[in-house]
Amino acid sequence: MILVGILSLSVVMTPFVAQNYGAKKWLRLDQTVANAGRLTVYWGILAFAVVALFSSEIMGTFTQSSNVISLGAPYFWIVGISFPSFGLLLITTSFFNGVQAPRLSLQLTMIKSLVLTIPLALIGAIWSLESIWIALAVANLLGSIYAFKVLNRWLLESGSKLPTTKVMADYRSDFKFLK
Repeated sequence: MILVGILSLSVVMTPFVAQNYGAKKWLRLDQTVANAGRLTVYWGILAFAVVALFSSEIMGTFTQSSNVISLGAPYFWIVGISFPSFGLLLITTSFFNGVQAPRLSLQLTMIKSLVLTIPLALIGAIWSLESIWIALAVANLLGSIYAFKVLNRWLLESGSKLPTTKVMADYRSDFKFLK
């Protein structure tokens, strides 16, 4: 539920990207990627903060068992830290659907799910419940790194200038007011 903002963004992004891709509005595509990425990272950080602060209370809405709460609450800390990565992967797959590259979208989803999440979770299950959650977070992080590389390659091949820009400068400029 806490990630509904990222999910909504990914849903509305596909037709917006498709329209601008069809109209050959390359600058708008670059702006969409940059802005959606930043919005997703910020939403993911905020979502993590909320679930981390209220992990026990959130678990308490599903059970009264203090044992279950103490076992489940760390999930929000461990997996929650990867919410920005999960969101970036999600909007990247939406972007690829919008630019008529569903194979790339499917490839990202399959790599993240079948190649990363399932094997890492099975390996984590050998050790502990928390190891499974660590595996989920690592799969989100590795999946987003892979998505970033695939997206940058696609953007470069399409003539975009976005991969050559300094992304961190955009994030810093968002917080200039703090200085």
